[in-house]
Amino acid sequence: MKNQPAILHQLFGLIRYELLMHWRRRGLPLSMVLWLVGVSGGGLLLKQGLGSVETAATLQSPTLARLSNTYTIGLSASSVSTIFAVFVLAVLCAETLPLDRQLGAREWLQSLPLGNALYLLGKLLGVWVMVIVGLIGIGSVGGGVNRLLNGAFDWGLYGWMWGTIILPIALCVSGLSVLLAVTLARRRLAPFLGVGLALVIYIFLVPALLDHMAGQVTRFIFRNKDLIVQEMCRSQPADCQTLTAAVAEGLSPAGNAVTLSRVSLPQLFLIGAALLVVVGGLAWLWLRWREEG
Repeated sequence: MKNQPAILHQLFGLIRYELLMHWRRRGLPLSMVLWLVGVSGGGLLLKQGLGSVETAATLQSPTLARLSNTYTIGLSASSVSTIFAVFVLAVLCAETLPLDRQLGAREWLQSLPLGNALYLLGKLLGVWVMVIVGLIGIGSVGGGVNRLLNGAFDWGLYGWMWGTIILPIALCVSGLSVLLAVTLARRRLAPFLGVGLALVIYIFLVPALLDHMAGQVTRFIFRNKDLIVQEMCRSQPADCQTLTAAVAEGLSPAGNAVTLSRVSLPQLFLIGAALLVVVGGLAWLWLRWREEG
């Protein structure tokens, strides 16, 4: 540790400080518990809401049951987590920088040889580490509870959606919330900024993300169409021809025009990354202007 550059010591110190500050806040544990409840119980509620009652074929085939569970759990967990990521993280993370001013930590940090860029980077990385740890916990525990409540499902698709969709949107929302709040002089204004940011993201981004996630889950089922037909025919051989036609029609691209529509997810996240860079630069300029003023 002694041989590490001073900049790394400062960065690690900021990250550690930020983690401690966030995990001591009252709203964070409650939000995480509610998020976990939504992920854990969402699959069961969606299954009942869609009328996905266990048919005779599903009861006789663990494969069909696993595919059915993958659809409901994947769709519900990703949808619930996207909504929570947008609204919960936008509001909670907006208090990061104003809280420093309220506690006097910002003035104390200004007395140290700590640049504004390093300060913002440390706060941002601290929030992101907290977000990553929280998502890993919620996704893992929520997946385990879903496994107990609903039965086996495809962990690969479940983990892929958390890692490639929910995590990027959570990092983008939390990062923008932290950086935009650099202009706030009082902590009490932070929730309003967070709600405003969440509404903007919800209106312009969330529908496309939900459409993409529904499409990914439907594509997973479509890729297993032959297996579904095989299992249903095995359990109900007398109705095999009818079942084959019904499954083929129900899983056709024409029958799923909405959920199978193509959304350029990399392009959306590229825009999010560009916004983080631009807003981060503006936040640094704001801090520098305040110091010089």
